[in-house]
Parts: sequence; structure tokens; C-alpha cells
Amino acid sequence: MFWLAGILVSPTIHSDTGLPIAAAIAFNLGLIAIFGLQHSGMSRRTFKTMTARLVAPGLERAAYVWAAVLALGMLVGLFQPIPVSLWHFHSLSAQVIMWALFVLGWSIAAAAYLSAGIFYLLGVSQALAWSRGAPLPPPPLVQGFAYRYVRNPQQLGLLLAFWATPHMTLGQAIFAGALTLYIFIGISLEEKDLLTSHGDEYAAYRERVPRIIPRFF
Repeated sequence: MFWLAGILVSPTIHSDTGLPIAAAIAFNLGLIAIFGLQHSGMSRRTFKTMTARLVAPGLERAAYVWAAVLALGMLVGLFQPIPVSLWHFHSLSAQVIMWALFVLGWSIAAAAYLSAGIFYLLGVSQALAWSRGAPLPPPPLVQGFAYRYVRNPQQLGLLLAFWATPHMTLGQAIFAGALTLYIFIGISLEEKDLLTSHGDEYAAYRERVPRIIPRFF
């Protein structure tokens, strides 16, 4: 969040780059591809079957989260900023609106993670159950709170956070654009898994709740 906002940490997505633009773009797309492959590849049943002998079922989610943290750390830590300005709003009102949307995006994402059960998402609940010899908690199907309005509120929040900025550089546009494409690919894969896990209940939920753009009327 601070890396995208360009505050409190260094370097940020708005820092200078030492690579030529073409090399920086190729390198950044490679980092995003690694992140996407880890994030969706480790979620597939085929991968879980292959690694079943190496990772206990109760630690599967925790291992996934650790790998995701490493992939995200690589993406943020090695990303090459490209400080070519695409837009830059100088008026105070425009800056306030953009920063308000940025904060709103992160708030929506945080609300979604909390309402989905943060300890389950981090793998803590599964690891505790496994360590005690208890049955593993089933994947939750959350339909309340943020999930009442869209099926993927965390992705909605992240999209707002990625694109809402008073100063859009080419580096951030590549970051936001590539991750936007990945988000919609990831949603399609995730919804197939949810249909497999929850069947008709998720199918009915999908029929009445929009994917990512809320319907308020």
C-alpha cells in the first residue's frame, strides 16, 4: 500500500529506474507472471495432489500463504519503476478524490478479507485443527457483509487501489494493467473451484450477486 502510494518506504513504484524502458517492462512483466503462476498454480487441485506427500493437509494453506508472501515480496522489491508520466493531477480537489478512492479500495479489500475469515485465509485455522488431530474446517462460502454486493469484493478493492492515483506513471500503469488482467483470470479459475466445492449453493449465489461491479438499485 505504501509502495504504491509512494510514502514511508523506499524505493517505491515512483522511484527512478536504472534499466532502459524496454528492459524494465520485460522484467516487470516477468515478475508479475511469476506472482500469477504462484498465486493460481498452487491453488489448482493438480498441484495439491502432486505435493500431498510433501505438505500435510493442515499446512497446505499456510505453505501457500508463505509462497504468496515471497512472490509478492519479489514483485514489490524487484519491480523496476518507469517514471514516465501518463497523468498528473495538480488540483487539490482531484488529488483528494484520487486518494479517497485509493483508501476506499484498500478498505474494501480489508473488509472482504476480514469477512471471509482472516485466520482461515492465512491457514491458521487449518494448522491448529491439524495439530490437535481435529477435522479440518471446510472452505467457507461467505455471502454476507461485503459479499452481499459483489462476489469478489477483495478484487474490486484492489482494482480501485491499483488505478486510483493522482500521478500515474508508465511503471504503475503496467503494474495495474497486468494485475487487472490477472485478477479476472484468477476470478474465473476461483469460481470454477467454488462451484466444485459448493455446487448449487454457489450457483444460486452467483446468479443473484454480480461478479465485481455492485448493483445498488
